[in-house]
Amino acid sequence: GQPSEQMQRAVYCLRALRMLRLLASVERFNAIFRHFVRLLPAFSALFGALWALFYVYAQLGIVIFGGRIRTDMAGQPNVAYALNNFNDFGSALVTLFELLVVNNWNVIMCEAVAVSNDWARVYFISWFILAVMVMSNLIVAHILDGILIEEETPLDGPAVVPGRAGLGEEREAPIISLRASTASVSQPRTQQVAPD
Repeated sequence: GQPSEQMQRAVYCLRALRMLRLLASVERFNAIFRHFVRLLPAFSALFGALWALFYVYAQLGIVIFGGRIRTDMAGQPNVAYALNNFNDFGSALVTLFELLVVNNWNVIMCEAVAVSNDWARVYFISWFILAVMVMSNLIVAHILDGILIEEETPLDGPAVVPGRAGLGEEREAPIISLRASTASVSQPRTQQVAPD
């Protein structure tokens, strides 16, 4: 018999994943992946803080806006955005994620203001400040800082990650090797100082 349409789609998806082999053969992509894997333990605190922020704001959103934004509301100008609501915890998380990536956050805010009052803007603006401006920038800064530390550290030795600022404490980051040999890994660039 003929393979089902779902089976064909699955095979096509698996064929598309062959591109990952190409990425694995490029040394720079391997280095980026190694940096990311080495930084994962340090991200646990940041992602924990981000999850706590999501949880608190989702619960607040459910209490403040729960059940007020519906798709069957008469005269609603943006029916497509009515699915971005705080009617349950899952919907609240999806809505907050859309707000985190700044996906028409002003439209979602105006929908919430229309069903409550102008004080709803405080909720959305505080989310924007805490999640988008502070947490997102902390995560990006942490990634960049980790990559800069990695670039300065030989791949066959431990990376020294700064401890508490100003206290001089340092700890060694674990080495996670993605290849059996590190001979093919390019060594970090060293700067040469010109003699006086």
